[in-house]
Amino acid sequence: MNDNFTTQEPPFWVKKVDTHTLFTNYLDENSHIHQILNDYQVGYFDQDETYYIHIGRNLADIEDVEYYSNLNITFDPTYEEIIFHHFRVFRDGKWVDKLSNAKINMLQREEELNRLVYDGRQTLSLIFYDIRTGDLFDYSYSRKGKNPAFKNYFGIFQYINNRSEMYLSHIHAAFDKENHQNLEIRYFNQEEKLEKEESE
Repeated sequence: MNDNFTTQEPPFWVKKVDTHTLFTNYLDENSHIHQILNDYQVGYFDQDETYYIHIGRNLADIEDVEYYSNLNITFDPTYEEIIFHHFRVFRDGKWVDKLSNAKINMLQREEELNRLVYDGRQTLSLIFYDIRTGDLFDYSYSRKGKNPAFKNYFGIFQYINNRSEMYLSHIHAAFDKENHQNLEIRYFNQEEKLEKEESE
């Protein structure tokens, strides 16, 4: 594997969504909602940030298949690492792994070179084979690393209420007690309040 991406289990603090039950219920209800799952989680431990992204989509038509057959993840290799967890489809009641035979390329971003600007970011391009209409695509990965420009500060802005229809939206943030002391949470408009809990 490249130094900037590996394959591992999700971080210990992640609250896992039971995708098998979620997708089964989705199919049993004959739902036509395109976005099945948006799961965004963040962990801040020992001054280190990790963002966990878990997405579920119904590939209802050929446009969906074309889009999700080639996923691109852009990151800054100077401080970020991409960690793959799973890329799979739910087809005929069974899981089919799509990461093991995916084509993975590292692309150099040079979108601003015409203005003599080089930002150093790279893009991981994942091409998946045998993706079909009707598949329920389920994938997750993490971004690990903190931008040194922010030093000891941490901040995140996240929408809770989605603008488009969503079958399930899940947000979770985990912090060690030391970094939780001065944590401030602000809500805007009619955003639902988060539930707080502590664990050892």
